[in-house]
Amino acid sequence: MEEWRQVLARSIVKPKDLAERFGLDEKEVEAIVGPYPVRITPTVLETIKSPGDAIWKQVVPDMAEL
Repeated sequence: MEEWRQVLARSIVKPKDLAERFGLDEKEVEAIVGPYPVRITPTVLETIKSPGDAIWKQVVPDMAEL
């Protein structure tokens, strides 16, 4: 498999996976991320220190945006 396909395969696309990764309530994440397509690559995931940090705010929708 080509490298870019592997990166896409390891990316987070489901609200459930995002919630599990950061210890968040799955229903809350689903309410925010569910309506919008999200793909967070492993490289970006490694740079997110916690929900709400600068990188998080760039890649995860916020309720204020809805």
